[in-house]
Amino acid sequence: MTRNESTAQHPVEISAPKTEPEPNTQGRLVLSRKITPSLLVSLGLILAFFTLITALVLAYGVGCGDDGYIASVAKNLAGGEGFSSSMQFGVKSYQLKPFDPMISTGAPVILPTTVMILLFGNTYWVPGLTQVLVCFSLNLLIGYQLDPGKRNWKIPLFTLLFLFCCYAFMAYHLEQWYALLGEVPAALFMVLGCVLSNKPKSRKTEFYVGLCFGLASQTKLLALLGFAGFCVHRFFPIIINLAKTRLRGSWTLTKESLPLLAGFCAPWLAFEVWKLIALGWADYFAIWSDLINMVSRFGSEGSRSTNLLIRAQQRLPIFLDRFGLFLPSIPLILVFARMQIDNQSVRQLFDRLSWSAGVLLVYWLFFSLGLPRYAIMALTLFIFAICLPLLSETSWKRTGVYGLVLLLLTSGCWLRLRYPIQRVETWFGPSANTKHQLETIAFLNRLEIEGKPRFATEWWATASDLEYLLPTSLNFTPYSNPQLNQKASFWLVCNTKFLSKDPEIARILYESDKSLSFGKYYLVLCEKK
Repeated sequence: MTRNESTAQHPVEISAPKTEPEPNTQGRLVLSRKITPSLLVSLGLILAFFTLITALVLAYGVGCGDDGYIASVAKNLAGGEGFSSSMQFGVKSYQLKPFDPMISTGAPVILPTTVMILLFGNTYWVPGLTQVLVCFSLNLLIGYQLDPGKRNWKIPLFTLLFLFCCYAFMAYHLEQWYALLGEVPAALFMVLGCVLSNKPKSRKTEFYVGLCFGLASQTKLLALLGFAGFCVHRFFPIIINLAKTRLRGSWTLTKESLPLLAGFCAPWLAFEVWKLIALGWADYFAIWSDLINMVSRFGSEGSRSTNLLIRAQQRLPIFLDRFGLFLPSIPLILVFARMQIDNQSVRQLFDRLSWSAGVLLVYWLFFSLGLPRYAIMALTLFIFAICLPLLSETSWKRTGVYGLVLLLLTSGCWLRLRYPIQRVETWFGPSANTKHQLETIAFLNRLEIEGKPRFATEWWATASDLEYLLPTSLNFTPYSNPQLNQKASFWLVCNTKFLSKDPEIARILYESDKSLSFGKYYLVLCEKK
């Protein structure tokens, strides 16, 4: 990210002749198109970070579970089969299900992946590279919207520490930057929206702010909570003022909220119109009913299973183990970071990011399923916020001390810094696991099996990556499908990393004498006796 601050007392001159008056920025971060050496250094740091992520893409490729599942949706769309899943949870047989509510990553990531598949085919690196390009573009847009100011050599320091903190705190989950899981792009969309909200107010700017949050929530539905936190900070002072003045000046709230809501609704409206045209009214409402049931089932699963305080106590060690941070320390860290900011504009940006991150963290702590990945959006917003004091109008000595404090904050993660790259055997080449994956695909493609489904698997997550890499769709069916009893033989394909505890599957895998293994991939020929 390339950014710094401007102050109300000393507005920033944007490459204008000295005879012209300086623009009145009113203490806000403003757009600057001046290319400086510091901006080039920051760009180099961003390129270096995403070069590393690209190396991980080429090493690890598409993963099983949600990554392969979302990649299959993009492949189906590229193949003319619509925005459809080809594997589902808890069913006896798989089918193409248009606009499946279980498609947890949205169109802002799936559509670029579809374009890349049309250009390069369903290769193992296309989904990850698409995610890298999306995140890289968002980083550049965020940096482009921040004015470097007069002390612009602080920008590379900000960029370096932001990217390092992301790497360190997410070392166990760095796949979030290249797997099609959606959390990191959604978080970056929210960061971009917060940054744009710090520009001078206009209907156009407010529309773009809403658009960013709309794209974030389209990418990941959970980002709606981040938007709620942003709106609390953005409009709460206006609402309080309206209450004090008995609703006088309510037009101010209307004027400021309508462009924002219009931008937010634009991507949702476009997607819903597409869905309605593709499905028709009956199926459209059926899909919405399924979505409401899914959100009701999974959205607050954690709050129903145990007492909220007990649930929070269970989550604290999870957060510490996965991210190297003691969760109750985050409010204290935010308070300390805010005290280091002496610029009103930077402080306002800090507050909006903190509110969004706070609402997301409260949800994760008390109401979610508690999976670490559900905290990634809040963590990304938190990291960006605590790096903002580096952009304040303070001395280099004070800035350097704060930078050292940030480094010490990551000390709990230093021992895990090698974790993301420890399985990389050849830089910019496939790892052993990826080679086994490609060998499995080559073997399955050589099998001359007529009709579909061609293979059986235990459940969707254990073969979703293979479903993406195979040339067609609907290649698999669950092992529990009664139709398999009508076949003289069939191949059971499993990824041992994602096996559930089905004793029948375990017995088949370990007792069959007609099996092949490619690393973690096991293929068993099941025949009727």
